[in-house]
Amino acid sequence: MNKLFRAYTLIDRPVLQIVSGIFFLQLINTSFFLILNLMLRKQGYPDSEIAELVSYRFMGTLALAFPTGLLIRGRRLKPFFLIAGAGLPIASWFVLEMIRLDHLSMAKTLLFVWGILFMFVQVCALPFIIRNTRFRLQSEAITLNYAMYSLGQIFSGLMISGMISAEAFEWGDYRYEFTDLNILKLISVLGIISFFSILPAKEKLDQPEVKVNFIQFHRELGRYDWKLIFYAMIPTFLLSTGAGLTIPFINLFFNAVFGMDSDAFSEMGSVAAVLVFGGATLVPYIKRKFGFEIAITLSQTLAVIFLIIMAATEWVSDWPGMIWVAIFCFLLRQPLMNMAAPMTSELTMTFVGERNRELMSSLIASIWSGAYVISAKIFQWLRGNQLPYYSVLLITAALYAVGVVAYYMIIRANRRKQKHLALIQARSNRTSITGIQA
Repeated sequence: MNKLFRAYTLIDRPVLQIVSGIFFLQLINTSFFLILNLMLRKQGYPDSEIAELVSYRFMGTLALAFPTGLLIRGRRLKPFFLIAGAGLPIASWFVLEMIRLDHLSMAKTLLFVWGILFMFVQVCALPFIIRNTRFRLQSEAITLNYAMYSLGQIFSGLMISGMISAEAFEWGDYRYEFTDLNILKLISVLGIISFFSILPAKEKLDQPEVKVNFIQFHRELGRYDWKLIFYAMIPTFLLSTGAGLTIPFINLFFNAVFGMDSDAFSEMGSVAAVLVFGGATLVPYIKRKFGFEIAITLSQTLAVIFLIIMAATEWVSDWPGMIWVAIFCFLLRQPLMNMAAPMTSELTMTFVGERNRELMSSLIASIWSGAYVISAKIFQWLRGNQLPYYSVLLITAALYAVGVVAYYMIIRANRRKQKHLALIQARSNRTSITGIQA
């Protein structure tokens, strides 16, 4: 076990600098996840309007993730991280200010920009890690990147809970009240540290930088293995659509069904994030010991079961102790589902091959954002028609279940592909040896 954790300290320095910058951006992202919806509900917005506003955050990613994936091929990626490191905290602060002033049209526009800025991080992270990490440490580097979401949620949850408990900061005659809005603004300002963390990172390219412009897109499209790419996209689409129905609005479920407020949900989110972070750090060990087949499918299957149980608590929410059953299921579902994410990413990147990685990374971001936009609209319609939350959660569970089956099929297909490539390599080596001997 000591060997496992020591491997994280050996990750290449540029990757550690980029990942630490991502952590401060995740502070913003996770704090928005924890309390933005509850803040809007306190201001009198119904679930349908909250869902519409949140959907703009994902439209930005959906609009530009695919072309960005083509543009970053052969390019240096550090500038994209720097733009996100400087722009995302500023955009976040102005989004909150527009919400405070009730300028929702401007807030939607800024959330669209917010999505584009965060998309740069989502699309560029995996290609940067693979380019700048030694092969034997790639699993650890990918896992560490995914763990930043959990680590960000741990710290943002503790900060939110602590500030709500303190109520205000006072310095002489100055008083800064820790309302949900002011807390989110403060964390947005803190996110600017990301820029300074990313700034010293030294990026390497295996080949000279080749810049592709928009006019060359049609030429680039023919370079990719579209059959592999579309096959790999199926489980991502299923899981992202299910997640989009539930994850952005899970705080509304706990608030509406059990009366859970911002501080309590933030505390629960932090505990869940600790479990996710702990599970994520064990991913390389679990993957090497059990393989993708067991590690991915078993963890995700158990997560689906706990989600179904959590949905069922709404039927009997007035029974004593049901809130604790829901919390228990949430706390177990989160690490079980999220610990598979680094493995599914590594599996997907391996399956599609080196030539398709940048594009696949952008497509994954597009799929997740597109699914979140679609799911937000579905959630908006479901809640607008007064359908109960358990209906939403059960639809999510069904989509997850089909997605798990799809991942199982990709695991088997990837195994066949790797055996085929190994056989070709072995034949090539034998031919080379024969030629030398001749």
